[in-house]
Amino acid sequence: MPHTGESPVQEMARWEAESDAGTLAEAKAITLDADRLNAAEKAAKKLAKDAAERAESQKNSSKAMKDLSKGSLSYSGMNKRKKK
Repeated sequence: MPHTGESPVQEMARWEAESDAGTLAEAKAITLDADRLNAAEKAAKKLAKDAAERAESQKNSSKAMKDLSKGSLSYSGMNKRKKK
């Protein structure tokens, strides 16, 4: 690729602007196509649900690690481990 005389920061800013322009054009095309828009909305709902499930799992894992680090990890229906 030929050097454009731009600094790396300027080159990145130009590339980002060109990429954003393409993204906006694609978004416009999607909003004008009812079938694509409906499919995208349906997919977005599934992605949001999946992300919420992953976040809840991470939250539970984080709590377990915090409890474990304090020596207070316990499970429902099980007694806490006795310290020796």
